[in-house]
Amino acid sequence: MAKDWGVARFRGMGSMEYLLDTGAWLRDSDLFDGAAVRLFESMAAADEFAAQLNQEEEPHGVQFLIDAKGAVVTWKTARKTATKRARRGRGKSG
Repeated sequence: MAKDWGVARFRGMGSMEYLLDTGAWLRDSDLFDGAAVRLFESMAAADEFAAQLNQEEEPHGVQFLIDAKGAVVTWKTARKTATKRARRGRGKSG
């Protein structure tokens, strides 16, 4: 089973932070491809871990996009990859 669940917490006006392997938090605006986000195999496992943290910031499980190697991928990269695949598929006869 792929690890694609992490832990996030709310910060400020609708922004979030993601828990890294180091225990530090990364702002959602700073998320990058390959970020060392601490990943879990299920939402239940991520939520269980989140329940052990300070509840004032409402930590909770969130699902990430991951690549074939299991590394975090941002939605911008995933969208670009999907667009490239779709373009390659055009014009081909089935």
